[in-house]
Amino acid sequence: MEGGPESTLWPRVALPVAPHDARHRLGTRRRIGDGHSRMVGELHGLVPGYARPVAGKARAVANLTTLEVIKAWLRAAVRDYRWNVRGIILDDGRVIPLPKEPAVVAKVVEVSVTEHFKRKAYAVPGLDVLDDLSGRGYPDVLMAGRAVENRRVALDVKVARRKVRKSGEATKTQSRITLGPFDSYFRRPTEPVPGVGVAYGDMAWHIDLIVLYDWVDGGVENVEILVVETWRVASMKRSSTTRNYIGAVDSIADLRSESGHFDSIEDFYAFWRAQPIRRPEPIPPPESVEPEELLGG
Repeated sequence: MEGGPESTLWPRVALPVAPHDARHRLGTRRRIGDGHSRMVGELHGLVPGYARPVAGKARAVANLTTLEVIKAWLRAAVRDYRWNVRGIILDDGRVIPLPKEPAVVAKVVEVSVTEHFKRKAYAVPGLDVLDDLSGRGYPDVLMAGRAVENRRVALDVKVARRKVRKSGEATKTQSRITLGPFDSYFRRPTEPVPGVGVAYGDMAWHIDLIVLYDWVDGGVENVEILVVETWRVASMKRSSTTRNYIGAVDSIADLRSESGHFDSIEDFYAFWRAQPIRRPEPIPPPESVEPEELLGG
């Protein structure tokens, strides 16, 4: 675990808990039950403030109460992630390769990393996890509960392919990562985000798992997962020429060091909330053709 021994970095918080701890999944209570015991060994070294349960005593609640502690825990949670997708399985058992289209590959990587993280998060005492089952909302995962002192913490997963160079290691992403739209919930931070019921401004922290990878011989290689604050990797450029999307810096070194274009989160919000919103050009209706014109009359 990074940052030194657990006893000096994370104080333990012991609170009474129900016999079966619970997790939330879009408002549906998900019981962990005996699944908790299977992960005790893993949690003991992974989760801040976690102590092995002792019979007759209150079980410790993970102490994820500061931003830096949460980021350190997230790094630990995804450190053992391994890409293990080999293709698409057909009904007859045959496996065909993934399409090389970046958007398709990115979605598969996103789902794989998200499921890996949630398996760790579901087992954390006092941490509630809400999913975005639509696959299009914000955030991908919302964390809440006693472990984070009943805050709401937004976690989004972003995927980017490294840009191939003629020689040497990649220094940039192939395209600028989209950090989110600036024309909806981001611009109206007091209104509940559709599908979540929590306003953007009521989320204490906005964190991204940025997944970088290489496309080698038709497959995903060299996966690297960064844990960053959204505003710290933001640029002053859009990630789309037609949509109202906030773009991240495209330098891999800057992504790793969280060296975006803004000095403060206030500057980030002021800049992007003031950007003009581009409206899509209306599509003109097709010209009507009279029957006699079709007949050459």
